[in-house]
Amino acid sequence: MCGIVALYKAGGEGIVRPMLDSVRHRGPDDHGVHENGDVCLGVRRLSVIDVEGGHQPVFNENGTVGAVLNGEIYNYADLRTELLELRHHFKSKGDTEVIVHGFEEWGLRGVVERLRGMFTLAISATDTNRLLIARDRLGIKPLYIARASQGWAFASEIKALLVHPDISARINEQKIPEQLANRFVSGDQTMFAGINRVEPGTFAEIANGEIKWYRYWEAPEADPEFRPSFEEAADRVRDLVRESVRYRLVSDVAVGALLSGGLDSTVIVSQMAAFSATRPKTFTVGFSPTTGDERPYAKAVSQEIGTDHTEHLVALRTADELERVVWHMDEPLGDAAALPTLLISEVARQQVTVALTGEGGDELFGGYPRYRLSVLADRLHRLPRAMWRPFLKLATRLPGLGGHVARRLADADPDRLLRNALWMSDLEPNELLEIHPAITSWKDAYGCDSDLAPWRQDLNRWLLNDVLLKVDKMSMAASLEARVPLLDHKLVEYVSRIPDDLRTAWLGKKLLRHAFAAEIPEISVQRPKAPFKPPLDEWFKGALGTRLDDLANQRGSFTNEYLSPAGVKALLDKHRSGRSRGLSLWNLLVIEVWWRKFFSPS
Repeated sequence: MCGIVALYKAGGEGIVRPMLDSVRHRGPDDHGVHENGDVCLGVRRLSVIDVEGGHQPVFNENGTVGAVLNGEIYNYADLRTELLELRHHFKSKGDTEVIVHGFEEWGLRGVVERLRGMFTLAISATDTNRLLIARDRLGIKPLYIARASQGWAFASEIKALLVHPDISARINEQKIPEQLANRFVSGDQTMFAGINRVEPGTFAEIANGEIKWYRYWEAPEADPEFRPSFEEAADRVRDLVRESVRYRLVSDVAVGALLSGGLDSTVIVSQMAAFSATRPKTFTVGFSPTTGDERPYAKAVSQEIGTDHTEHLVALRTADELERVVWHMDEPLGDAAALPTLLISEVARQQVTVALTGEGGDELFGGYPRYRLSVLADRLHRLPRAMWRPFLKLATRLPGLGGHVARRLADADPDRLLRNALWMSDLEPNELLEIHPAITSWKDAYGCDSDLAPWRQDLNRWLLNDVLLKVDKMSMAASLEARVPLLDHKLVEYVSRIPDDLRTAWLGKKLLRHAFAAEIPEISVQRPKAPFKPPLDEWFKGALGTRLDDLANQRGSFTNEYLSPAGVKALLDKHRSGRSRGLSLWNLLVIEVWWRKFFSPS
């Protein structure tokens, strides 16, 4: 795992080195820079495979092809054997050198299509003065691009690009509505004008002052003719998950896992234990005082599987941690789970260099309750509203879960993608308009622009631009490599083809549950989906509410520059009166801290 920088007609070693310094946390073990012609490559390396001999950039025999890699190629040993049989000569035992010789043998498309892993990479073809870059299929590893000088600059983090003398921080006003509505922005744009994301499953060739983009992978659509039996599908899922976990245990340094006690992380840890000769190291974070603490579930799973378990308790002192979260995130991600992710990554890093995590299971196997509610809403909207809405309105008075479900369904929008976005948002359309009166279309702000199933929309937007971004940035801030076995592209390809009725049930993830029911503790098989978030309601009734008030009312604040101070105050007052808006308030606080860190003259 590393941080990489690549320049094309945008400067040389004197610019790349300070850019690399800004992301030293991504690779504290080693660094390297190579400049040739119009191309300059740089890397900060976290040594995981071939610790002593895996120095980057890596070159072919005659020095005409060099590469830097951020990530891991799990099938590198298989590819290395194949390339040795084709008479390529290797100087290291690492995975990056496979990319160099693979490019020589198969070209860029040929080699990236063979890679099984998480990666962003850059290749310098010195004989033709070309720069080639690629990003993994699911977007597990980030890569950003900006115009600089007469060419382009690429980097693993935005802060590295901002070190470049030709790139400055400018606000992307077009994305403010989406940031407020969803707490993240999607697509190739970021909240920084002129700094874009390289999209997943793509590669590019930069030569002769031009850049050409190519797509090499997309998740397949559901195949109506592909209907394995439930048992067949469960058997295949079990085999693919096992294979994925086995691949992700390949390392020359210690490997552990982040364990919540939920289904996804329990499945992964159970397979780690099956493949490991020693007790896996597992780590859990919890909050006090709060409901929904995951530590008891994780402890029970740890005891039954037999892991070397560590718990970390997060106190209510958050101001200093928030500053670090925002700085390392680069983008103003309003996901409060970023804070515990950073803290548990730091705890894990004291014992391991690599940690497996359970991200992707909810999207892939239908874990979120809103997916099942959406199916009910679709059925209701096939009938006249007068037949069902009055009864649901009465049911909203029910206490607990029943009233919550009734409220969701009674006001559900007929458009399932907009409905999904509104259910995720925490910010109602009228509140959005009060905070940002310049919005002309609140529907556009929620960003529902395709006819995908909600889980596929989440795979392309929420998972990519929130969950995976959070896991990468927060784990790398602690110099910890996070691996996500449930997003192995072969597993995603298989499950994507399966009809929805095989993947989901009211409890959720019925296919994954069934596949591993005999191998994991009963507490995880039966446990419903539980959100992982800090106690925001308590925090914003106290110190964090005061902090948001102070920042928003300062001269030159983001609120005073772009939002309605009265709308922000009304939302905070609503929360203090008992109508929970903690997620939205966290988002606003993150934006204010981000604005001060990246745009304030001081």
